[in-house]
Amino acid sequence: KNLFWVQFHPEVTHTDNGKQLFKNFAFSICKIRKSWNVKNQQKVLISRIKDEIKKDRVICALSGGVDSSVAALLINKAIKKKLICIMVDTGLMRKDELKNIYKIFKKKYNLNVKLIDAKNIFLKQLKNITNPEKKRKIIGSLFIKIFEKESQKIKNVKFLAQGTLYPDVIESKTSTGSKTSKIKSHHNV
Repeated sequence: KNLFWVQFHPEVTHTDNGKQLFKNFAFSICKIRKSWNVKNQQKVLISRIKDEIKKDRVICALSGGVDSSVAALLINKAIKKKLICIMVDTGLMRKDELKNIYKIFKKKYNLNVKLIDAKNIFLKQLKNITNPEKKRKIIGSLFIKIFEKESQKIKNVKFLAQGTLYPDVIESKTSTGSKTSKIKSHHNV
């Protein structure tokens, strides 16, 4: 049936020769023709965002990670100040990392971003919790609770933006309702 797949992640930086493996797989085995580039894709995505959002406002859950950062920056290029980003400082990142990311978004990219200091709330809820799955559940539900509280203060918003990779969705839940391995249960709550 000419079906091919890769069982591991050659695209991650610590895979030796990952880029070459990916190129060999895509172009030599699957016979894919390269018909797009990143710049063109960026233009297409920004255009689609403008068409979808029109004059409405968007709230974005911005963690500072790659997924939400790319989503926020693309949306910002499309609609500027109609995008409101909310960053929740859980106190669980490296020292001052979120503050530094916040400054970059604010100053370099001119994002409309609000930083919520919730470190004490998270650390209090996680005190004496040792089970990793229980920690993920607490972090995820508390994040959503704080994000919802902050987002309700912003009026006349039609859209919610969340940057995530599709594998995170797959690893978070199944479409059939069957059990998952709980690899990413903290995502997409």
